[in-house]
Amino acid sequence: PTPGLASGNASITVAASSYADAAGNNGNAGSTPSISIDTLAPTLAITSNVAAVKAGETAAITFTFSEDPGNSFADGDISTMGGTLGAISGTGLTRSATFTPTPDLASGNGSIAVAASSYADAAGNTGGAGTTPLINIDAVGPTLANYGLSGALADPRLELIQMVNNAAVAVATNDNWAGDAQITSVGSTVGAFSLGSASSKDAAIVVSLPPGVYTATVVGVGHTTGVALIEVYEVP
Repeated sequence: PTPGLASGNASITVAASSYADAAGNNGNAGSTPSISIDTLAPTLAITSNVAAVKAGETAAITFTFSEDPGNSFADGDISTMGGTLGAISGTGLTRSATFTPTPDLASGNGSIAVAASSYADAAGNTGGAGTTPLINIDAVGPTLANYGLSGALADPRLELIQMVNNAAVAVATNDNWAGDAQITSVGSTVGAFSLGSASSKDAAIVVSLPPGVYTATVVGVGHTTGVALIEVYEVP
């Protein structure tokens, strides 16, 4: 069948008189019964109602499918990091669950993922992977001096801001990236500016964000000034 076809029908026909027997008698037309086709794999988007949680808070996680997975999607299909996920509720294209962060965690990122082929549509096509998106943000200051730039900001502090009820809320902050292993790995994946030494005072954030409008800002620690570079990448 044709790949990537959401729905359709196939048929195979032979026209009358297009063949004959040994005596020369022309044959009748022939056709197959209609064959139903669905070769389009379902997809999944995972979103959160908030970008950050603190002690005592939870996040509402929504799983949105392009096609109804029926009973093929279950709690055991989900892998969670940085916390726990409650039981799945809902039917049809939309399912939901509550994420509770790990207690007494000074900093980190939550991640919720569903592996490819762990669910299927009504036709039996297995679905693609789904994961909460990660965003990598760098505020490069002192490392710029390594490339001959003068006046680089010596100690940048990075803040990711979202407006909530007309008030600026800090979703994530960082002052000195400290050689964080996840930042190194993600930066390499997306081709971000190399931060070099773990002791540099450059700042970086890797965070999972729900859809929305955000602003990344850089300030100098101690009200210092200078030149800084901000990079923003969506992690594949």
